[in-house]
Amino acid sequence: MTPEETQFVAVQLVSIGGVAILVALAWLLGFRGGARIAGEAQVRDLAQAAQLAPPKAVAVDVDGRAALAEIDSDTVFLVKAMGDRFTTRVFKRRSVAGVKMYRPKGRGIGARLRFSDAGFDDVRLEFAEREAPAFVERLRRGARIN
Repeated sequence: MTPEETQFVAVQLVSIGGVAILVALAWLLGFRGGARIAGEAQVRDLAQAAQLAPPKAVAVDVDGRAALAEIDSDTVFLVKAMGDRFTTRVFKRRSVAGVKMYRPKGRGIGARLRFSDAGFDDVRLEFAEREAPAFVERLRRGARIN
């Protein structure tokens, strides 16, 4: 091997080792997704903490990773479990760019919501029931499907 190739291989090995060390350190420190949404009551409490009106309807993911609440006919409240905390967002109905329904294996029905905010990832909600909650269906009918 030439000296340049040896140097390249050494740099790659050091980089891979550094990434492995960082991943192991994060795992040891507990950077794993631990937060779960307990149910509708918790979503209602978070909406109250955000100084919103009480939600008319709430839909919580079966795994507790996300929840969607209808505050009024034009406002949607989203809660996502991220790491060991929750993040919340309030969207106008027109910000829902698309709702696509799907059938997850072994469960009832799922909904993938896309928002017009390009910096906000799609949100997946899976429900134990065979039909989506009524307000999610209203969002689906009123939103453009992508």
